[in-house]
Amino acid sequence: MQKPTKKRAEPRQSPRAEKCETPSARGKRSRRKGAGHEREIAHAFQPVYPDARRGLGQARAGGEVPDVDGTPWWIEAKHRRAVNLRTAFAQAKTASETAFRKYGKRYAPHLIVVRQQGGTDLAVMDLDEFITLLTELESLRRAFDVLVEGGSDGLERTEGGARAA
Repeated sequence: MQKPTKKRAEPRQSPRAEKCETPSARGKRSRRKGAGHEREIAHAFQPVYPDARRGLGQARAGGEVPDVDGTPWWIEAKHRRAVNLRTAFAQAKTASETAFRKYGKRYAPHLIVVRQQGGTDLAVMDLDEFITLLTELESLRRAFDVLVEGGSDGLERTEGGARAA
C-alpha cells in the first residue's frame, strides 16, 4: 500500500507581486505624474499670468528653468508621498541662481507647490520673501486708497462706483 502523497501548496504571491514593475516603468510613471502636476499648476496660474506653462526646458537644461515658467516666480512643483521642503527650497534657490548666472533672468520669490498623495496643493515660501510681498501689496493698497480718496483722477465717487465729475 502506497502512502498518500501530500499535494504541495502553490507559493502564495503577495498582491504587490502581481503589479511588479520594472524600475524604468516606475520612473516613467513618476515623471508622467510630475509633469501632469506641473501642467495643473501652470493652468491655475494662467488667470493671473496668461503665459504660465510647464517649464519644458527643465529636462534638457538640467533644471535651469522653473517647473512652471511664464511667471516672475521660481515655481518648484512636488507631488510625492513625503516631501522634504528644505531640500525643495535648496533645489529652487540653486537652480534659479544658475539660471540668473547663465541667462540673466531673475526669478523671485521662490514658491514650492506641494501635493502629497490624495491631498490638495499647498503653496509654501520663505517667510522673508512672503513679508516682502506683503509689504509691496500694502504699499500698493495704500497708494490706491490715497488715489481713490483724493479724487485726483477727476472722478466722482459713489456707492455704485465712479463716474465723470
